[in-house]
Amino acid sequence: MCTELALDASASPLRLLAALGAHAELLHRIARSADAGLRAHHNYGVSDAAGFAAMGVTETLVHTFDVVRGLRRCC
Repeated sequence: MCTELALDASASPLRLLAALGAHAELLHRIARSADAGLRAHHNYGVSDAAGFAAMGVTETLVHTFDVVRGLRRCC
């Protein structure tokens, strides 16, 4: 599973937060609907759905600075 969140420079804080929420919901639904035995390749190795969800959460946390910077620029 690979998703990408990209907004243009004119995105409002509400639009950015809504996009983050939609992205989180997509990650949640994909992970919950995957077969328990399903494994997929990732650059860090092979993982199950819970592992991919954890990597998605980690990426969100790592890039929180980018999110905050974007919100600060808008407000």
